Amino acid sequence: MPLVQCQPAGRRGRNKTYLHLLLLFLSVLQTHGYIQIPPDYTYDNLKQAPKITAQPRSHTAYSLEDVNLACEASGEPTPSFRWVKDGKQFREVLFESGTLTADEKEELQFYQGSYRCYVANELGTAVSDLVHLITEPIPTLAKEKRQKRRLFEEGESTVLYCSPPKSSVAPKIHWMDMQLRHIPRNERVTTSLDGNLYFANLLYSDSREDYTCNAHYINASIIIPKEPIAISVTPSNSVVKNRRPQLQKPAGSHSSYLVLRGQTLTLECIPEGL
Repeated sequence: MPLVQCQPAGRRGRNKTYLHLLLLFLSVLQTHGYIQIPPDYTYDNLKQAPKITAQPRSHTAYSLEDVNLACEASGEPTPSFRWVKDGKQFREVLFESGTLTADEKEELQFYQGSYRCYVANELGTAVSDLVHLITEPIPTLAKEKRQKRRLFEEGESTVLYCSPPKSSVAPKIHWMDMQLRHIPRNERVTTSLDGNLYFANLLYSDSREDYTCNAHYINASIIIPKEPIAISVTPSNSVVKNRRPQLQKPAGSHSSYLVLRGQTLTLECIPEGL
């Protein structure tokens, strides 16, 4: 860029001319200083390596309809998808879409395994997280005998056991009556992580015939009600005596848990006493 220097007073007229030329030159640069783009060039011509935008998730499938592993990706040229199951190419084909669904001709158990999604175009390959698909039949309730009425004296403690059908996904437990009203919880009445209903001490008002454990398997979209449990609490013949607190869980002198870093661990402390 030309430099403007101060000159003696006798040359001010010429300096004005130089300054005007400099300003004109800068104006021309601002007006015509651009990069020429070919008329047929569009943003669609930009190439991009594949990038996974939606990862598949591990889950349990109870039916062929539940087999659904999503793998969405962007890229230019349009990338192709392939799935690897248990370290081997799955179906030996390239997928135009990343979503993996079940074939009605296959058995549900055929799809159990570990999966990765690979997305590729000419610029490279993107790899998804490793996910696990577990397949199992819909939980069912074995035939149960109706339990006998349990008798207690006011002030005693007890546990009502749920024992829901086993599944790889723990059900959400709801203790309700036959009118589908939730059993109230308070400092006396607690539901543990295993779904059992704990009473620190019983009141006469706890007597009822329809304590019902309902196991809600969210992934399978079913609710399994267990056989109702009846308990009767009789008033004590004498003044109800206070009892020192004890722990109802865990059983034994101690317990231990193995947990991986980053996971959540909940420790229970369920008391009884009055």
